[in-house]
Amino acid sequence: MTVRMAVVIDYQNVHLTAAQLFLPGRPIEESLIDPFRFAKQLAKARNSDGLHEVEVSRVEVFRGFPQSKLTTQMDIAGTTHKSRSGSTVIMAWSQ
Repeated sequence: MTVRMAVVIDYQNVHLTAAQLFLPGRPIEESLIDPFRFAKQLAKARNSDGLHEVEVSRVEVFRGFPQSKLTTQMDIAGTTHKSRSGSTVIMAWSQ
C-alpha cells in the first residue's frame, strides 16, 4: 500500500545548508533548490529500504521569520486564505 507524504520545507535553511555542504566557496545563489524535486528525493530515500512505499502528495515551502499576526497565504489554485502560520507560505503543491 502506498502512503502519501507531505513535505514542509524551510527554504532559507535548506538553501543555506546546501550551499555550505555542496558548494563551499561558491556564490550562494548557485545552490538554489527545486522544492518539488527535493521532496521527490526524500520519498525516494524513504522507499529505498524496501519496507516503505511513499509518494509525495503535498509540498509546502516557508521562508522568513515567524509572524505573530495573521498572514495571507497562496495555495496551488492561486486563491488566498488567512492563517495563523508562523511563516509565510511562498509555494504549495498538492495532488
